Amino acid sequence: MARCDLNLGKTWRGEDVGEIVRRWISEVSKRYRLKMVIAIGSRVEGRAKPWSDVDLVVVVENLPKDSRARWHDFRVDGCLTVEPRVYGEEEFLEALRNLDLSALEAMHHGLIILDEGFYERARRVYEEVVKEWELQRTKIGWLSLRRLRETQRKRK
Repeated sequence: MARCDLNLGKTWRGEDVGEIVRRWISEVSKRYRLKMVIAIGSRVEGRAKPWSDVDLVVVVENLPKDSRARWHDFRVDGCLTVEPRVYGEEEFLEALRNLDLSALEAMHHGLIILDEGFYERARRVYEEVVKEWELQRTKIGWLSLRRLRETQRKRK
């Protein structure tokens, strides 16, 4: 189900970014079954400038392996403000396990725009990863307390 209240600010031309995202979702949905769309970055964190893009973490069913198709299929005329980071379902879960920053950011503090039942599955994997690696989100990024301890032990 998609959110209605997308307050993501305005572009430098005065266009509503939430409307641009809705248009993007509508067009991409004609080609792919979207499972989850989460906004991350400056538009969500309140640091956006009028010229900022909107970063979307997008999970789709049956994502093509061809990188050119991935790039082409997720570009929509009139929606250049949208910067999609596209994953297949299993690919996204694997990205979490591999500590992919976009995936971690989406699950930690992203704005859920659309969820077709995938978010809970992703949340469970995210929580396992955070626990396993003892991850903490800091002002400047992510920190693994486990990795920090391991590094300190090696230095002794």
